[in-house]
Amino acid sequence: MSWLRRKAQKARMVMGTRMRRHDDRREWAFGGHEITRLLVDNRFEIEVWWKDADLVTTANFTIEAPFTISTENAEHACDPEVKASLTPALALVGRPIESVAAFRNGLLSIKFADGSELRVPKRTDGFETWESSGTGELHDIGMLCSSHEVSPWGGRA
Repeated sequence: MSWLRRKAQKARMVMGTRMRRHDDRREWAFGGHEITRLLVDNRFEIEVWWKDADLVTTANFTIEAPFTISTENAEHACDPEVKASLTPALALVGRPIESVAAFRNGLLSIKFADGSELRVPKRTDGFETWESSGTGELHDIGMLCSSHEVSPWGGRA
């Protein structure tokens, strides 16, 4: 094992996690950290970034399927392949996130401090639905939601 890999493994063991395990989901507390960047191509990517002391924490969510954004007054249907449908999603930049949950059935839920929520249901057409990755306090948020009968973190759905 390389020196760098051992150092990364040790850092993961020391820093702990923001994740809580439930029977039906994994949930991460974001504590109001804001969305810092959105990327749009044939996917929709959300990036969250912050630094506490010397620790940089990032989370990336790449969405490759239709999703909804629910607010107090409306529900918006968005599809990364239909760029015009993403207009409501552009307002997410700077929005504080309370929590992110990945459900055993493949649903991704991002809950915001204002009570709104972004939901990505698992697709069944043979393609990937979403993928996540992280560093720092969110080092354990890396998952892949495929259309197969497995949970995003692995194991039977």
